[in-house]
Amino acid sequence: MTAQGLPNSDGRRRLLVLYGSQTGSAQETAERIAREGKRRHFETRACAMDHYDRSKMAEENLVIFVCSTTGNGEPPDNMRNFWSFLLRKSLPATALEHLLATVFGLGDSSYPAYNVVAKRLDRRLQQLGVKELHPRGEGDDQHPLGLDAMLSPWLEALWVSVLEAFPMPEGASILPPEEALPPRLKIKILEEGSTEVASSQAVPAFEPQAKYATHAAPCKVTVLTTLTMNLTLTLTLTLTLTLALTLTLTLTLTFTLTRIAPCKATVLSNKRLS
Repeated sequence: MTAQGLPNSDGRRRLLVLYGSQTGSAQETAERIAREGKRRHFETRACAMDHYDRSKMAEENLVIFVCSTTGNGEPPDNMRNFWSFLLRKSLPATALEHLLATVFGLGDSSYPAYNVVAKRLDRRLQQLGVKELHPRGEGDDQHPLGLDAMLSPWLEALWVSVLEAFPMPEGASILPPEEALPPRLKIKILEEGSTEVASSQAVPAFEPQAKYATHAAPCKVTVLTTLTMNLTLTLTLTLTLTLALTLTLTLTLTFTLTRIAPCKATVLSNKRLS
């Protein structure tokens, strides 16, 4: 099936990667897929399933699900709510018929419930009308070469299926690995007295079984020049007995720090929820 055959296709090449991760491996896999998607000129986003706004699902065309299996076949903590949503009996069999999707599971074949979460998710997506983009993939942590032994060949075949459905823009080519991708975050220093509010997208670091609330309210951060000078002086005295090269670097650092002026910056804070 091509993108033009989807009910809500708007011609945009968007790729959403939703993951359920307990220890971080599924999240790393999802972020790898998103990076490879960028190299193929997709608008990509990787997000935990429970952090995704399900009301936006109707706007998606292409979704890759990545999930691990925990314990005795339980879904990871950050996909439990999403999974419960998919299991609602009120959802019609055509609820997700507009989606092209596939699933990659991360598991351990030494456990009886090997990749059972990915298998259940794949089956449920098909029951809700999802069009299969590519056969489900399964990674085994017990493989001598680790999860990557199954992930890499699966991805290679996946991108063939993806580009058949969403061809590359005319004249475009896949960005080579040595070419750097655009930065994920941008930091802007505002002059003192500026009323401008910088906007950015927070990308929280993964921490198992932790819940955070993201606050976008700006706060003022003031760097005191005098405090910086005192701190730098202490470091310089401590390193007076080091090699000449190290001392030179210290003096350069001192010069840089003492030129820091009071400024105001917009920050996004992560606050642990009880």
